[in-house]
Amino acid sequence: MLNGSVLLTARMVGSPYLSKPGKLSDRRRGFARSDDGGHTWAEWWFLEDRQPDVYVGTCFQSITSDVGGPNPSGRIFFGHPGAVNGSRTNYTVHQSSDGGGSWALLERVYAGGGGYSDINVLRKPGGGKALGVAFQKTFEPPDKNIEGGGYNMGFAVMDL
Repeated sequence: MLNGSVLLTARMVGSPYLSKPGKLSDRRRGFARSDDGGHTWAEWWFLEDRQPDVYVGTCFQSITSDVGGPNPSGRIFFGHPGAVNGSRTNYTVHQSSDGGGSWALLERVYAGGGGYSDINVLRKPGGGKALGVAFQKTFEPPDKNIEGGGYNMGFAVMDL
């Protein structure tokens, strides 16, 4: 973050996706903030407690921030499957302008099956920034003979 804090996100134990309507035990995505480079953790919270409408699962989800280079915005970006109907579909990116305290939808990247990912803020030639998203993309149509339907790599770029 712009103030030097570190924001960590971690998947919690349990079934892959939350039940709807939610239960108190449905805490699958935790966040923690450190103000001293990770030596101690000042705060720990669960996304489901703050924003139950942001539907996430326990699979790997990526996070990055715009704190370097020219004109850093300080925004944090969080990429994850939107988990429509308990599946790993609807890969989305949310953004936070308050250190991860709350999240707003930035864009749906891919409507099909998507999972493990990495996101980075990229500098565009000639100025400006973009968000690069690399993610696990389910075969379309899924192959019933391969666990999970089979996967390729997907890549998307979004202007910031």
